[in-house]
Amino acid sequence: MKLLKILFFIGLTTALKAQVVSSELPFGASLLFKNSANQSLEFLSDQGHFQFVYKTGLFRKLPSKGLETICSNPLSNTTYFYVNTFNKTYFLLNGGGELYSLSKDQFLREDQSFAHKNQFGGHFFSDFDKLYYYGGYGLFRSKDFFIYYNWPTSDWQIVLNDSKEIPKGRMNALYEARDSKIYIAGGIHASGTDQVTYLKDVFAFDLKEKRYLNMGVLNPALQSIDFNWFTPSTLDFGLFINKDSELVRVSITNNKYVTYQKFDAFLSKTISPLEILKDSLYYIVKIDSSHYLNRISLKDLGALKKQEALLFTKAEKNTPLIYQILFGIAIVIIVYFLFRVFAFVDLVKKKKER
Repeated sequence: MKLLKILFFIGLTTALKAQVVSSELPFGASLLFKNSANQSLEFLSDQGHFQFVYKTGLFRKLPSKGLETICSNPLSNTTYFYVNTFNKTYFLLNGGGELYSLSKDQFLREDQSFAHKNQFGGHFFSDFDKLYYYGGYGLFRSKDFFIYYNWPTSDWQIVLNDSKEIPKGRMNALYEARDSKIYIAGGIHASGTDQVTYLKDVFAFDLKEKRYLNMGVLNPALQSIDFNWFTPSTLDFGLFINKDSELVRVSITNNKYVTYQKFDAFLSKTISPLEILKDSLYYIVKIDSSHYLNRISLKDLGALKKQEALLFTKAEKNTPLIYQILFGIAIVIIVYFLFRVFAFVDLVKKKKER
């Protein structure tokens, strides 16, 4: 039966002119992550720590230590978020609080806090050696603040800001960290138990100046939809799966999004982030009770480009009142000066005529 599934899968994707290669995960359900230190795709499961070997398409078990520390919670990509920074991979428990790290095949519990259970569906990212977490949902409301990991105290603290107006709290938004700024687009604002609003604003938060910057309004085509498995990359874009089971590439800083033709009949069954490693895109799909690692080359994917458009409409810049007043005064001075010049010229002409 499994052989028939694979043959059907390969035949279908070949007909679509995009070669999707599928490898069954021998260890079943797992947490997929990219290890930047090893430049490899790796997996955590109840059976151990595994690495995908690109050349053979097989999985190699790694001799890791301390795996039991992170196994205290179910090992899946809905349980943990991850980021890579300074040759370490960090895993944050969904909801906030518990922080784990992987370095040189050693797993460690980093924090001395607890499972916050207060920021589910938030946004985990790094800026140089600092770890941040934004938004999320908990205690019947969406959070509108950033927290950062304080290394000396081994816990999380709120990032203070100097802005008078703060964007609505949210979860499951598009986001991109670059040059000490975090860019956020859309997302879901929830309050109470059943009040859900799809947000359409786009903004940035300057991590150095601690202030928000309004950037504009999300393209109507991307409003009121879920950004399924949105995954930011180390490049200048991220990826998600839309409601039509199509892959979408998003770049907030470049104000652009691209949709691709359908290339995988099982893309809607994705249960992991959409990771890019070297020259391919990887993701896990679940078919019945089996799990498969699917991959497609970026070259093949590029040939399936369907549409490109602006991600958002840029906000009009509001000139501060003081600048408006100074500008008005400058105009009055220039008009007065021109009037005096013309009056002087006219006077000179009259003297010459006499």
